Amino acid sequence: MNEFLNEAKAGAKAWLVKAGTSLAVILLVVIGARVYSSSKSAESVIDNPTEEAITFKLDGKDYTLEPKTSQVIKLSKGEHTLEYLGETTKFTKKAPKFLDTDYSIINPTKSLYVLYNEIYGENLTETEADEKSSTYDCEDDQGKPDKCPRKFLSDVFIQESVDYGLDEATPDNVDVAKSTRYTIKKKLFRGDDFSKYMGADSEDVILEPVEVK
Repeated sequence: MNEFLNEAKAGAKAWLVKAGTSLAVILLVVIGARVYSSSKSAESVIDNPTEEAITFKLDGKDYTLEPKTSQVIKLSKGEHTLEYLGETTKFTKKAPKFLDTDYSIINPTKSLYVLYNEIYGENLTETEADEKSSTYDCEDDQGKPDKCPRKFLSDVFIQESVDYGLDEATPDNVDVAKSTRYTIKKKLFRGDDFSKYMGADSEDVILEPVEVK
């Protein structure tokens, strides 16, 4: 009997050690992801998509950006001040949400950007794809309230949760769980890049999934 109890205790101890190790691994993964997310969220992209060089001040520091260029800087959360062409604008960078794919742009020229819901799905009709990806408020051709897969942005400071930033290409394929049949990835475009991406006659893009699980 004692031998049986000892074996049971040893087995329980081994299980606890294994469970503890698994929990520790999970915690390390979560913490690592959080640190990576916070590190990326601390960065902001100053972007100049125009044909002219621009000069401005951010929090009292002078910057010059050549045409069609950008610069990545560290920008802390809180209030900041931008001075451009005699106009002073104050904006606030929010703290990122837990494990959020936070992305921010400083847009001195107030140029147009587009946040687009790219849908990847299996056996989806164009109507289904449009309904599932249209999560942003917009207006239809008659000016009535509607839902669209894109959101237009032109603020001095843009902060959004995205999967792909300005210079990151969307993949041709992504993994899609069988239980959902589709997934949506958010991509942020410069206005001109979005027009080229969509094409003159296209309204939406439906991409094929890979390794449907």
